[in-house]
Amino acid sequence: MENPDRVPIRKRGTVILLVTIVILSGAFIFIVVPRAFIGTDLTERVAVIDSGMDESSILSSRIVAQKSFINESYGYASDDPSVTDSRPNGKNHGTHVASIIAQEAPHAAIINAKVISPDDIATTQGLIAAIEWSIEQNCTIINLSLGGTADVASNLRETIQRAFHRGVSIIAAVGNGGLNGVSGSSVETPAVYPEVIGVAALNENNEPFSFSGRGPSYGRSLKPDISAKGFYTSGPTTLFGTSFAAPIVSAGVARMIRYCREKNWDWTTGMIKSALMMGARYSPYEYWEVGAGVIDIDSALRFLDSSQKDGNLPLIAWTVPTISPFNFERWFVNTSTRITIPLFSSTNTSFALSIQGDVKPWVDIPSLFHIDQAGEIELDVEVVAGEKIEGVTGRMILDSQGYMQIRSNIRFDVSVPFARVAFDTSHSSWMIDSIFGQFRTFYEKVTSIGIAVEEIRIGDSIALANLNQYDAIFVLDPCSWQFQESNHVLKPVDSIRYTDFEIEAYREYWSQGGSIMLVAGYNQSFDIEGANELYSVFNFGLNYDQIPGVTFFTNGIPSTKEITDIQNHPVTERVESFDYNGCSISMSGTAIALAWATVREVDENGNVQEIVRPILAAGESGGSRIIVSGSNFFLDNYALNGYYHSDQNSKIMLQSVFWLIGLI
Repeated sequence: MENPDRVPIRKRGTVILLVTIVILSGAFIFIVVPRAFIGTDLTERVAVIDSGMDESSILSSRIVAQKSFINESYGYASDDPSVTDSRPNGKNHGTHVASIIAQEAPHAAIINAKVISPDDIATTQGLIAAIEWSIEQNCTIINLSLGGTADVASNLRETIQRAFHRGVSIIAAVGNGGLNGVSGSSVETPAVYPEVIGVAALNENNEPFSFSGRGPSYGRSLKPDISAKGFYTSGPTTLFGTSFAAPIVSAGVARMIRYCREKNWDWTTGMIKSALMMGARYSPYEYWEVGAGVIDIDSALRFLDSSQKDGNLPLIAWTVPTISPFNFERWFVNTSTRITIPLFSSTNTSFALSIQGDVKPWVDIPSLFHIDQAGEIELDVEVVAGEKIEGVTGRMILDSQGYMQIRSNIRFDVSVPFARVAFDTSHSSWMIDSIFGQFRTFYEKVTSIGIAVEEIRIGDSIALANLNQYDAIFVLDPCSWQFQESNHVLKPVDSIRYTDFEIEAYREYWSQGGSIMLVAGYNQSFDIEGANELYSVFNFGLNYDQIPGVTFFTNGIPSTKEITDIQNHPVTERVESFDYNGCSISMSGTAIALAWATVREVDENGNVQEIVRPILAAGESGGSRIIVSGSNFFLDNYALNGYYHSDQNSKIMLQSVFWLIGLI
């Protein structure tokens, strides 16, 4: 299984933990619920780890513990011992989140853990401390209407896991960076973790909001988990965001736990998540958009009623009911596809796995899988055939003692590719560097014309015998930095460099006629020295400069420089411009420059000089071809969906592919 601790999520920016809400109009007015609606039997404790909260008529009798973690010892710029709402960006975020839980679950007590400062920042240290304190306060549920990308190191993941295995259900908003799917993988931390119930946002018609974070995450891990309405009306104001979907699920989980108490049943976090997802109402949207479906607590309770019991514990297990390609995927014969299947259960148990139907000869799956309430099964699909096959069907069967049998239907078609290429993301530290992340549109456009794409995710796959399967290999964002949070600043701490063995494998692949495209990220995001260990084998290098000199962000989308100084070549033919954000390149030997940009540098005398340097180059040697760039910005989702300056990015991308595989 891919290790999410090793691969932090990355966005272009320097936010620590960002809470995003969208305000439609009007002023904030708290909804007042008559006291008759407020239960006095507060059996469940829900920790709201947020911006603090102001006591309103609905919250005043519900808050049972409060503490602020905005302290310099946790990495904040200053101390704020108050527990009232810090009003990040002028909005009563935590108060609204807590109010939703109080309204939806009248029996729930509220624990107020304040971690978000007025400038919309929460540190990872503060979040970890708040989670641990909430556990000490005997909470059964933690609501995290926040998310971030800065530090998903093992200490945060381990804290989440400890809470999960101590019986605390953690519900988190998946984030508001979905951009209608254009962003690719946009589920944020901590919602991305398997132990967390990640919640997407729906409108009044149960359609996913365009802003709601989408999956799948790195390695095709399925997220979100479930969906709920993502808006909250308070007086004349309506607020939108996954922040307001998460507390609806938290309140629903509180109802489920109370129901178990009333029935004198035991419960576990795995049981709660299994029943919640099993009870979800059908949605016509794909799993990577809405998860298992629309939250339906009444249905979840019916599954608890009808489940088999181990003493007083309902035994429920859940996995996806259908295994098939996503709507942006295309599967091919003689090409391996790895499918990550989530599995949740009430207990620590083992499942016997089997495959039935036409698909059986082509699916590799473990015969036995052990799970401690939450896990992911990896299933490899490879149809060995010489022609396309439509309507391949079958099912995956899971059996465990005491549990009802689980069945997941499998259905897919496979086509015959006319070429095979690989995306090597194995030496990137960022979750978004994948065919499901920022290169999803790149993958989709290439596969739509009949070229099979496989992803190289681990360095162990970089051996000559494996590389020789491909007509071309795209090395994407090599040696990107792993960042660590320190005093509100993200600092590079490590990168995944290519080993001598891996570099030699690429050199031999090239010398034997293979084609390669080397594509770096923007300058500050990757280890240039490490990347140059690979680039130099092919007589190229990345320079320590930046194009453009300053990067601005608008709604999370970075600025680029539109490149127009372009040399005619099959890769650039009829390309008038393309977008760029990265560094220039150096080159020697027979390679030719295809595009240039002006770089401003300060010399030793303090004078500003303008230097024209190549930023895109190509070379040939025998049957081998290579393209080198210091930027991936003309290949990412934003570029290929028209969010930057140029409308020519798709053209240069496709012509690069065609030239590398020898079509032009």
